[in-house]
Amino acid sequence: MNEECTVTKHCCSPGFNCIQKDKATGLAYCSKEPKGETGWDGTVLGGGNYEWEVPAVKPGDGKNESGTSLYCFMAMLPGSPEEALRQVAEDKGASIFACDTHAVFNSWQSARGDQGDHGVGKAWDSVINTDVFVNVWEQVIADGRYKHHDWTVKVDPDAVFFADRLVYKLARLHAPKGWPIYIKNTIKDFGFLGACEVISTTAVEKYSRYYHECFASISARSGEDGFIKGCMDMIGAGYMTELDVLRTPFQFGACDDPGRVTFHPRKTQQEWEQCFNEATGR
Repeated sequence: MNEECTVTKHCCSPGFNCIQKDKATGLAYCSKEPKGETGWDGTVLGGGNYEWEVPAVKPGDGKNESGTSLYCFMAMLPGSPEEALRQVAEDKGASIFACDTHAVFNSWQSARGDQGDHGVGKAWDSVINTDVFVNVWEQVIADGRYKHHDWTVKVDPDAVFFADRLVYKLARLHAPKGWPIYIKNTIKDFGFLGACEVISTTAVEKYSRYYHECFASISARSGEDGFIKGCMDMIGAGYMTELDVLRTPFQFGACDDPGRVTFHPRKTQQEWEQCFNEATGR
């Protein structure tokens, strides 16, 4: 109910309507109640946004099938252990450094939900990183090089990511060219987790035009991946599914599965190198 929809006139979640609370101010919020909460004006301004699945094109239809070139980036916190993880990946020409084009952007320390409830209910034990990554995506948009590739891929520094495996998986998806698409990467939670986010260029271009409206409507407490997923749905991007992009996050153990694109997390340089060496047979 605390999702404001004054600007967008839509709600991120199915089953909610955008309902005017006060006619004088025009403020509107999302609610499951048909006319909103007691005392609201009750005018329904719009409904909820639903995710939708993008159909594949016929294999071999080169004219209408998306390519597989990758613009990859990571956000790194200066002065943190992420610097060593970035360095070892760069030294090996791995992770984002194996993509067609890559970039590294600086982030900053996120707040944590367990530092207090800030007056909005029970605190939650998670990193509140939405505002950080909105800024990082602004840097991606300003950089502009993503426009020259088919897919934009955000990879966490503590993810052992294989670009060539992703290219193979994307080729087998037969995604339609020029469609706004994000790739669902896990069966966990809402199906789109942030260790490896894969988004088509068309979807990033739409995001660049409307992310301010998304941020006005989606709670900053949604987390970065929840925000991106919600915004993708709001702007009309559809999804395709390739669970091997991430599968279950926070999974330790063997890294010798050649079907997986990303192993996450590997928090130390030693853990990262060990996983990379096992995956590559070195």
